[in-house]
Amino acid sequence: MTIDAGSASIFFDPAVFGTPATFFPVEGGSWPIDGIYSEAYALAQSGPGVASTAPIYTIDATTQPRTPTQDDRLTISGKGDFVVNDPQPDGSGLIRLILERA
Repeated sequence: MTIDAGSASIFFDPAVFGTPATFFPVEGGSWPIDGIYSEAYALAQSGPGVASTAPIYTIDATTQPRTPTQDDRLTISGKGDFVVNDPQPDGSGLIRLILERA
């Protein structure tokens, strides 16, 4: 099932759940983007029993000029600057951008 353009827009609206950002693709330029920022639980790769959080920014792919790729950058309002480490499409039209702090 794919999300219809605009049907998920309420969730990404900064007045509701969303957080505004500026997207910087590797090839240059930029544009505003709205998504949902979270810091999900993550198990560190350095050893057993080490846990932390990982920044994630979820977007509606149907509203983007192009699909985000690894090494694109984001400046997320109130959160800072990030590099896209792993874009993860979920098959429904949303993409979870697994981020690293820049």
